[in-house]
Amino acid sequence: MDKEHIILTSNDDSITLTNFRVIQKSSDLNKEILLKDIVSNEIVKKKSHYYLVLTCIFTSLSIFTLYSILESKKLQNMPLFYFVFILFLISIYLYLSRIDKYLKISGKYNFIEFSIKNLNESNLNKFRNTLLIESENRKKNNFSDRKL
Repeated sequence: MDKEHIILTSNDDSITLTNFRVIQKSSDLNKEILLKDIVSNEIVKKKSHYYLVLTCIFTSLSIFTLYSILESKKLQNMPLFYFVFILFLISIYLYLSRIDKYLKISGKYNFIEFSIKNLNESNLNKFRNTLLIESENRKKNNFSDRKL
C-alpha cells in the first residue's frame, strides 16, 4: 500500500493535493475529498454579495434623499442627492462588473470550493491536470484492488 505524500500545495497552504485526497484547510473549516470519489471539477463564476449590499444601501439613501428634498421643497439639497445617486451608480457598476472565479471540485459525498482569483492560468491548468491524472490513477488502483 502506498504512503500518502503531498503532490501540490497552494501558496497559503489552504489547499493540498496528495496522492489520496484533496484537502481544504482554513480557520473555520476543514474539508477533504478522496481522489477516487471525485466526480468533476469546474470553474464557477459568482458575483460579489458585498457590492449587492452596497447597491441596496445607496438605493435606499438615494430614494430617501430625493423624498426628503421633494417633501421639504428645498432644492438647495439637490447636490446631496446627486452625490448619493452617483455613489449608487458606481455601486451598480461594481456589482455588475465584479465577478469572482472559484474552482469547485465535486465528489460523491461533498464538494470543495475555493477562490482562484490570485492564481494564474498556467498554475490553474497544472493543478487541474494533476488532479485529473491522480484521480484517474487512484480510481484505477481502487478498481484493481477490488478485483483481487
